[in-house]
Amino acid sequence: MQTTLKPVTHAWAVFVFMLMVVLSPAGARQPGDLEPLRGFHQVEARVTGISDGDTAWIALPTGGVRVRLAQIDAPESGQAFGKKSEQALRDLIGKRIVVATWREVDRYGRPIVQLTVDGVDVNAELVRLGMAWAYKAHLKDKRLLEFEAAAKAAKLGLWNDPHPQAPWDWRKARRGGSLDSW
Repeated sequence: MQTTLKPVTHAWAVFVFMLMVVLSPAGARQPGDLEPLRGFHQVEARVTGISDGDTAWIALPTGGVRVRLAQIDAPESGQAFGKKSEQALRDLIGKRIVVATWREVDRYGRPIVQLTVDGVDVNAELVRLGMAWAYKAHLKDKRLLEFEAAAKAAKLGLWNDPHPQAPWDWRKARRGGSLDSW
């Protein structure tokens, strides 16, 4: 019995390699492994899960990819408003088709994405709702600062707390003062 293998296109090979990199354990990566994820990418995909207020899973033809929302930082799950932030993201995009756009990946291999659903900028909407901070260390869209200031003035979401703690400060305190990064 003879089997015939179909030739694999370059684009398909890069796509499969990209998914292997994203889904592989962090310790198994080599410095060059993330290169296929760099550059401009845009995909339309179904959301399959929400990890927290700024991290989701999207379905691609060969499997799920975990993505990190760009320019924002939401409260962590164990932090005040963490579950509410997660629920806000779920309400916006859960099981829906989104457009994910990215140019870079974080140190965990997650594409750092700008998400839109039905024309709504999801990243900005979370800041507008008071469910995430504008992440100043990675900020490109200065409008997020205006949205954050408006949510704070209206005491929306996490701004209803008299002393909200930024997630980067919360993570730093839990790690004993080490530097924060995506």
